[in-house]
Amino acid sequence: MPLVGSRRSVLHGLTVSACLIMFSALTSVPPADRMAGPADPMDLEAKVIQVLPHDSSAFTEGLEVLAGSLYESSGMYGQSWVQKADLSSGRVSRRVVLPASWFGEGLTLADGGLWHLTWREHTAVFRDGRTLAELRRVTYDGEGWGLCHDRPRGRLIMSDGSATLSLRNPQSFELLGRITVRDGDGPVGGLNELECTGTDVWANVWPTDDIVRIDPGTGRVKATLHIGALPDLPPAARRPGNVNGIAVDPSTHDLLITGKYWPHVYRVRPQPAE
Repeated sequence: MPLVGSRRSVLHGLTVSACLIMFSALTSVPPADRMAGPADPMDLEAKVIQVLPHDSSAFTEGLEVLAGSLYESSGMYGQSWVQKADLSSGRVSRRVVLPASWFGEGLTLADGGLWHLTWREHTAVFRDGRTLAELRRVTYDGEGWGLCHDRPRGRLIMSDGSATLSLRNPQSFELLGRITVRDGDGPVGGLNELECTGTDVWANVWPTDDIVRIDPGTGRVKATLHIGALPDLPPAARRPGNVNGIAVDPSTHDLLITGKYWPHVYRVRPQPAE
């Protein structure tokens, strides 16, 4: 059957040619491009715009800004509190002290009030935004570290010190899902204080002075903000891991950064690192 034999020879020749073309294409692509993964994050540095007063006795765990008021939570057993202060002057208008058996953690504004986490007490408290009085409380599994309100997606985002962020209902605190944060090297652990901007999530990486900017849809790290030398910050306040307060001023979109026992809040604008 010469016709069949000829067709088989033609097909064999085409298959070999196709394989050679594919092999040539693959070997011409750089190995890094063949291994699909997140691009390396952009390096950013903080340009200080303004230095504001801050309670240097605060073991800062959470920070939020709204209408010129600074909402803050402080940790440590027997010393935890949540308060509202004037951003410009630092004057405290309202403070609520937590039970001595609670270690206060992150907070975020949501639905006219604020959610406030505890570290190992598995409890979140929803508070009145004006008086800070407790309205209700819920329980959750694991540890509570940072919290922010991803308004465009209708959810809260919560950290527990790992590379995994929990997604929660802003009304009930019910768990909706989880997302793992990754950069070009893999999962990024130590995620702590969080701040949602609508398009990004900023998270400080404990115990470093770095703050990463995360895509809230994919968990990919888009940039790393390196906090360098800051003006008028005592050396004792610059211990590793002390950067632990991140907020966005809605009126200017600037970042506000402070830390544990810092005497200042710094208004900064991220810019490409030199």
